[in-house]
Amino acid sequence: MRKPALTLISLCIAAIQTAAAQPGSLDDPHVVTRATSEITIDGVVDESAWNDALTLELIYTYSALDVEGGQLFKAKVPEMKAVWQFNTRTFVRAIFQYSDIIRNPDLYDDEVDALSRDLFVQLLFSYKVNPRIVFFLGYSESGHETQDFGLTTTDRTLFLKLGYSWIW
Repeated sequence: MRKPALTLISLCIAAIQTAAAQPGSLDDPHVVTRATSEITIDGVVDESAWNDALTLELIYTYSALDVEGGQLFKAKVPEMKAVWQFNTRTFVRAIFQYSDIIRNPDLYDDEVDALSRDLFVQLLFSYKVNPRIVFFLGYSESGHETQDFGLTTTDRTLFLKLGYSWIW
């Protein structure tokens, strides 16, 4: 009986500030950062293969609106998107998004919640059978929270899709 081989995979990510934003913006707290990685398999670095296979996107959006009576709202929305491309035919994608919105209800004409938080998760598997046929299997879930109740699942979807390209 064969024993399964143990493969050690380690991932180290270091954030580096880049000058990709505006000149002189390194003092700005909202400076865009870039992540670099060093990935090893059994102690051997194969960074070019991992760079081709793994894409990681980290996005943070901050928005606030001040009006005559004070701050109308403040919104913070971090998002992470990871795509693992196994080969030219197969990939897996994961998206995680969280939004945190704080409002001043006194400044709105209509009734609004002072606190609103949402969580969105989506997982997708894609396999290209041939250049004309693509198979998708996915799962998504959403949750919502206000000051009246905690985070509650609002939507949950499991889907299967087969795409075919017709030639006319």
